[in-house]
Amino acid sequence: MIASVLILLATVCGPPLHWPASQSPGFTVVQAKGIGLPPPGKSGVQARLMAQRAAEVNAVRNLTRMLGGPATRPSFRYVSRTSRPDGSVEVVVETRVYRKVPVR
Repeated sequence: MIASVLILLATVCGPPLHWPASQSPGFTVVQAKGIGLPPPGKSGVQARLMAQRAAEVNAVRNLTRMLGGPATRPSFRYVSRTSRPDGSVEVVVETRVYRKVPVR
């Protein structure tokens, strides 16, 4: 079960993209945010890393949903990663698409 979840997460996330800051004509940049909480009973570095991973998965899932569902697996890049005092982590990812995207 755990191995299949990790394979699924690796498949969904994919490698980050790097593109120039200036947008090409016809492209739209779509951003999504994800927030991850540390699991109860964990502390320190392990809790922070688990919260960060949860935020990354949440952000990519939100981006995928915005672009049309699980059949669409976007390539993305990280925009920001912010740790909060309560232990949660916020991640923002973005992708470029060559069409007008109806954001849900």
